[in-house]
Amino acid sequence: MPPGIARITQHVEIVRDATAGLLVQARGLVVMVIGALAGVAAVSGPLIWLIGPPVAAALAAFGCLLPALARRQRRLAVADERTATTAGAVLAGTRDVVACGAQDIAEAAVAAEINAQADATVRMSNAAALRTAVVAVGGFLPIVLVLAAAPGLNADGRLSAGATVGVLVYLTSTLQPALHGFAAPPALWCCGCLSRSTGSGRFSRLRGEAMGPNRAIARSRSAG
Repeated sequence: MPPGIARITQHVEIVRDATAGLLVQARGLVVMVIGALAGVAAVSGPLIWLIGPPVAAALAAFGCLLPALARRQRRLAVADERTATTAGAVLAGTRDVVACGAQDIAEAAVAAEINAQADATVRMSNAAALRTAVVAVGGFLPIVLVLAAAPGLNADGRLSAGATVGVLVYLTSTLQPALHGFAAPPALWCCGCLSRSTGSGRFSRLRGEAMGPNRAIARSRSAG
């Protein structure tokens, strides 16, 4: 089997696995969020207006943040690869570097890649902090609002203590795990894999390598 076909097959498998993982997580998120909101509405209708807006805002913010997270995850992975490649080349050719007196050049090349990797790590950490804030808005703010509104609703007789406990159970056991699971690093890694495998013309290049021998054979047959 030509090496181009083997590589493009591997990348197709990566994209398929990453897409399947994202679809499974997205389906679980949708089902759990809808179930939690339906349970809250069934237990206590008035509280749905306190819980729905923060959850919707968190989902919308995470959807807007997801492309940036995927790009930064991809840049971090590429920076890691470049650092490893440059450092490996310098270490493998240490004798030649010393013989040519190119220690400063080699050091500068490795330092540049390390600095780029550090910058990509910082940017990814900042994006992770924003992700944590989004999860906090969607997962913890509804609990705070419910606890703040529960005494007044209990005093008016519109909400019982059992209903309050039921709403908190729905939020802590269903809604929070769904948001945390979808915003977890594995989901971002899948997005990074998709972006990295389908971006920068890699598929086109590998396809050209894989189809090269077949095109040559076709040209030779047509010429003959």
